[in-house]
This record gives sequence, structure tokens and C-alpha cells, in this order.
Amino acid sequence: MNQLSGEGTAGPTSGSPAPGWYVDPAGATRWWDGTSWSAHVAPDTQGVNVADQAWGPDPAADRSTALIVHLVTLFGGIIGVGIMYAVTRERSQFVRHHVTEALNFVLCILIISLVVPLVLIAAVFGGLAVFGEAGVAAFALFFPVIILAWIVQIVPPILAMMAANRGEWYRYPYIYRFVSGPVPITDAA
Repeated sequence: MNQLSGEGTAGPTSGSPAPGWYVDPAGATRWWDGTSWSAHVAPDTQGVNVADQAWGPDPAADRSTALIVHLVTLFGGIIGVGIMYAVTRERSQFVRHHVTEALNFVLCILIISLVVPLVLIAAVFGGLAVFGEAGVAAFALFFPVIILAWIVQIVPPILAMMAANRGEWYRYPYIYRFVSGPVPITDAA
């Protein structure tokens, strides 16, 4: 069974879904004739698992939840995103996709945040041992790396928030995915 994305008689994206059985905005499984909802309701709507649907009964709430997940990525760190993952991952595939992407991003940033300072400390002490005081000057070269790391932590979650608000399935670039999402999405190369 498919899930119609959007509210009312048309989805949030351009074009109309093909005719078929979809979960309507009220949460009932109803026949979509390609242009509007029909009066035909599926007899067994009790067995529909919202977590298996691309969108939950309220697509606007799914978009808002996904946006909040990425906002928590900026300010809540691993703890905030972990809580959001535990609370919202069963809501719909769209929300689970976004919370999984946010969790993978925060895990990568956490690992980088632990490794980069160790490398910088080793570089400074190694530079001091080999070059003496001239090795400290090499430390100044790492400041652009620190600024770049800060930008990488801020910009992708903002882009993800904007994509989630538009109802798009955003993927963070250049991260390792420790936790798999609800549906496999291939990168367009």
C-alpha cells in the first residue's frame, strides 16, 4: 500500500500520484483516482503500520518533525539527536530517514571532534621536538582547518532543515552511515 504525500487533494510536490490505495490526510486508507479522493475506503485499515508508510497521517507534521530533528542536530548534539531517534523513528519512513541521517552526521562529527584535537596536539608537540620554536608557527596553519570544521558542522544541518521543510529526502554529504535508514536511496552520480 502506498502513501500519498501531501494534504488535501494534491501532494506538496508538483504532479499527481498514480491511482491507487493511499493513506489519506485523515489516516484512512482510501482510493486515489489520480485527481481526488474517492468515497471508497479499504475495509481493513487497522492493519496499516504508519512506520511502513512513506508519510504518516499528517505529512505537515512529518515535515516539521524532520525540520526539528535537524535543528536539534545543531544545538543538541549526540544526546539530543539520540533522543529524537528513539522517540520519532517509528513515525514514518520520511521522519526515520531524516532522524537517521542526522544521527549519522552527529556520530561522524563526534568522531572527528575527538580525532582532530589529538592530531593537532601530536603535530604541535612533534613540531616542537623536531623544529623547536619554529614548530609552533606551523600550528597556525591548523586554524583554517578548525574554521572549516566549524562550517561543516553548521551548513549541512541548515540545508537539511530547508530540504525537510520542502518534503525532500535529504542526505548529508561525505558521511559514513553507521545506522541504516528505512529505504535505500542511491546517490545520483
